[in-house]
Amino acid sequence: WPPLPHPDACAMAAATAVHEERSTPADVVRLLPPHCRTLAVGDGDFVFSASLAASWPAEQQRNLVATAYDSEEEVKRKYASAEERLKQMRASGVQVRCGVDATKLSPDLDLGPAFERIVFNFPQIPGGKDVIKNRMMLTKFLRSTESLLKEDGLVIVPNKG
Repeated sequence: WPPLPHPDACAMAAATAVHEERSTPADVVRLLPPHCRTLAVGDGDFVFSASLAASWPAEQQRNLVATAYDSEEEVKRKYASAEERLKQMRASGVQVRCGVDATKLSPDLDLGPAFERIVFNFPQIPGGKDVIKNRMMLTKFLRSTESLLKEDGLVIVPNKG
């Protein structure tokens, strides 16, 4: 891994605390600060992206690009509140894209400038029990991020225990 940049750089910028009630901004580094251009992939129902955007100041919500694997029609069919959520996110400046395969990210997707953060929450193939297929999917995802990630950017992959 390359060395971390200076703390004032976006990759280590201290914004507000993740748990503001028990920390002060100087105590923590926020992984997804609003001033960093962020790509959220595999956000099936867009709940994560909508929550993230809502936690950011209105003028910085345009820094978020939210994607899902399913087509927009499929997202709306699967998730009752998705249509309203997508509408609200788009109205606030979030770029929403459906039909994006996280294992095939490339500049050809026309998602805009490179990202300082790419987040894939709880990646799992449909059915999710095949460990080898899940590992292959995660490997393909990580390899595909290279062309969209800034040099000092972070890929964040939370996983269920």
